[in-house]
Amino acid sequence: MTEWPDSFEQVLRANLPLLTDDAELPPDAALRDLGLSSMTVMRLLVQLENEFDVAIPDEALITGAYETAHALWKLVSDAGGTEGW
Repeated sequence: MTEWPDSFEQVLRANLPLLTDDAELPPDAALRDLGLSSMTVMRLLVQLENEFDVAIPDEALITGAYETAHALWKLVSDAGGTEGW
C-alpha cells in the first residue's frame, strides 16, 4: 500500500514525463529528476487543489515543498486533502 491515494499518484504522474508508466514512484525521488519543470509546478498544484478540494499555500512555491512525492503529499495532507483517505 502506498502512502497516498491513487488519485494523487495519477495527477502527479501526468506531470512527470520522465516517469514511465510501469515505474514505481518512490516517495523520496526528486520530482525535478522525473521531469517536473518550473512550468508544470503551477499546473500540478492547481490540479491537486482541484482534485483534493484544498488551497495550497503560496509559500509552497517559495519553500520548495514540492521537491519529492512525499513532501508534496504532506503539503496536500496538511491542507486538509486527506478526507476519505
